[in-house]
Amino acid sequence: MVNREYLEKRDINNEITELSTQQAVAEAIENGLLVEVQQVIGQGKEAFVCWGVDEYQQQVAVKSYKLYRTTHRGVIHNTYRTSPYAVIAQFAKLEYYKNLDLYEAKIPVPKPYKYAGFSYSMELIGDENGPAPLLQDLSKNFFDDPSDILEQCIDILYDMFQARYVHGDFSEHNLLYHNDQVIVIDFLQAKNFALKDAVRYGSPLIPLTRAYRILRKDLNSLLPFFKRLFRIEADYNEVLNYIIGDLRLGLDKWIGSEEPKKKPKKSGTESKSKPKTSEDLDKNVDLKSNKHHLICSKAKCKYQKVLMKKQLKPQDLICPRCKSKMKVK
Repeated sequence: MVNREYLEKRDINNEITELSTQQAVAEAIENGLLVEVQQVIGQGKEAFVCWGVDEYQQQVAVKSYKLYRTTHRGVIHNTYRTSPYAVIAQFAKLEYYKNLDLYEAKIPVPKPYKYAGFSYSMELIGDENGPAPLLQDLSKNFFDDPSDILEQCIDILYDMFQARYVHGDFSEHNLLYHNDQVIVIDFLQAKNFALKDAVRYGSPLIPLTRAYRILRKDLNSLLPFFKRLFRIEADYNEVLNYIIGDLRLGLDKWIGSEEPKKKPKKSGTESKSKPKTSEDLDKNVDLKSNKHHLICSKAKCKYQKVLMKKQLKPQDLICPRCKSKMKVK
C-alpha cells in the first residue's frame, strides 16, 4: 500500500525548478531576513551567500540553499522521503542550529540570527566595506607569523572537539581571517558526536569512532595547506593527540586497528622498554608542540621552514631542496 503522506510530500503535480539568485533573495526579503541587498559574496554547488542589511540595520550574511538532489545528502540528513523544497528548508534549519550550538560554546563562528524558508541569516564577518577574506585568498606574505594562524586553527579544532563537534570540511575554503583572528564558517556537514561507539538508530549523534575519522580528514586538509603555502610543518600525531586529549585512552584500540602492522622482530631482539602507562599518555597529551624556525646553512639556498613539534629529529634538519644541513634560527 502506498503511503499517501509520502506522495503528498513529493509534490508530484508540481514542476521542480531550480531557484534563481533573484528568487532566493526575494524569498529572504519576504521572510524578513533582509531589507536591503548589497551583493552576492560567495557561491558554491550547494548554496550561495549574499551580503545585506536586516531590519535592525545590521550588516548580515544570508545563506540560501540551492535546489539540488543527491541521494547521499538525503540519507545523511533523513530527508530522502520529502519534497526537494522541504529538503533545502531543512538544511537551512539544521545549519542554523549547528551554528548556534558552536556560537554558544564560544567557538569563533559568526553569530546566527534566524532562519526562514530556504535561508538563514548570520553576522557578517567584515566591515562596511565588505566581508573578510578567506585564508585561500591571502598571499603567503600577508602574515608576519603564519604559525600563529595554524595554532589558532588547531585550537579551534580542539575547542570544537571539547564541545563534541567535528567540522567535516575544515580547510582554507571555510576559514575567514578578520582582526587577526580565524573565523570558521559552513556547518551543514558538521557532526555532533556521542562519547561512545554505538548510538541508537535515528539519533542525531554519530559514534565517537566516526567523529575520529572526520577529525583525521580535517587535519589531512589543514596541515598540507600550511606546509604547501607557508612551509610550516606540524607533526600530525602530536596535533591529533593534543585535540583528542584524554579520549586517546579510549581510542587506542581504534587507532591501532587503522595503523599498518609492523613486521615482527627476530627472536632475541625484542624491545625491553616498559609499556606506557595511562599517566604517561596523559603527560604527552597535555604538552603542546614547540615552534622551531629552521633555515638552510647553504648561502645559495637559504630555504626556510617552521616545524611545530615537541622535539626535532635528525631528518628534520635536512634541507628538502639541497639536502644540506639546516640550523635553528
